[in-house]
Amino acid sequence: MKKLLFIGHSYHKKTKSADFIINLLKGKYEIETFYFDPYNDEANAFEQLKNKTVNNIVLWQIAPNIEKLISYVKTDKITFFPMYDASRNEEYDFWYSYKNVKIINFSMALHKKLKNMGLDSKYIQYFPKPEDNFIKGDEKNIYFWQRINKINVNVVEKLFSNLGFDKLHIHNAIDPQHSFVKPHNKIKNKIEYSTWYDKKEDMKKDIQSAQIYIAPREFEGIGMSFLEAMAMGKCVIAPNYPTMNEYIIHNQNGVLYDLSNPQPLNYFDPIQLGKNAYDSIKLGYQKWENDKSEILKWIEEPVTIDENILKNAKNITIRYKLFKIFPILSFSKKNNTLKISLLKFIPLFSCKRNGNNYKINLIGIPFLETKNRKNNKIRIYFIFKLPILKETRKTN
Repeated sequence: MKKLLFIGHSYHKKTKSADFIINLLKGKYEIETFYFDPYNDEANAFEQLKNKTVNNIVLWQIAPNIEKLISYVKTDKITFFPMYDASRNEEYDFWYSYKNVKIINFSMALHKKLKNMGLDSKYIQYFPKPEDNFIKGDEKNIYFWQRINKINVNVVEKLFSNLGFDKLHIHNAIDPQHSFVKPHNKIKNKIEYSTWYDKKEDMKKDIQSAQIYIAPREFEGIGMSFLEAMAMGKCVIAPNYPTMNEYIIHNQNGVLYDLSNPQPLNYFDPIQLGKNAYDSIKLGYQKWENDKSEILKWIEEPVTIDENILKNAKNITIRYKLFKIFPILSFSKKNNTLKISLLKFIPLFSCKRNGNNYKINLIGIPFLETKNRKNNKIRIYFIFKLPILKETRKTN
């Protein structure tokens, strides 16, 4: 049996959200799992893998430096399962380094982006196994797992300010780098809390008792939490972003809202939308069961890329001409640098990205420089690096 090294985020070891793909791979490979925290451990993480030889490597959400990885581990094939929430903002240079890697996407939005760049991306939509029957909860009860700061109890309160609710269950289990947001006093008597559950069944019982489920994150890689709620027959309220809007059709099998400007929701029938959600998961699961073996086939296939599209995706130049003759403005993107020029050669604006750092010039003069997330700090410098803003985050 071929040997496969599965590399994932240490957080998923706790949540077990990658178990479904590991179980699928076990049918064909001898699996070794390796978990680490990319925010804190990547510099020395691969030392433990030095001189290892495997037939395949699967990267689950983790996106390490490929050259560094293969300097430690000898392998014939690498497959990357990116997650939309983590990889949506990555630009050309990052993806170009993965051109010799097979990419399997659970998000159609990310799949289309990578195909348009000429990369070898395959798409498959995951669906969890539905419950045996539709499980009706109390339509005036809400279940909300706060995972990130942006979707918090105050957002929930605003969404339901016209509709009202009898009980709000808040599951207080925050994602790394985020903190709990306390509710206003006026709804405190309607709230009950839970923290991390010892058994998943205990969490399911709390979700089942409510008919409304608040999707906990702004973006998802797959979205196990809201999908499992739909699989019970819950009416999911979610931001109108992937992957939620790749499963939920507004006012048909759930409710989508604008997280950038949340407004009170209009009336909806949580029972009927929950039934529709359950049916959509039931149909999707049948398709997933029929299609999931494709993943095992894709992992073994050679990587095929479109070199012409890949090259054209890197360098883009747009020119606006006066009377179709005189070039007035020129926009170009090359090597992670965006430039705007007057008459082709007079610089107006340029922005260069190096990793997560940005340098901005106006009329050829250094204007702003950002240092992002180094040691959990943000620094923004004005002309000639005069500091104008500094942010330091601390999570207790």
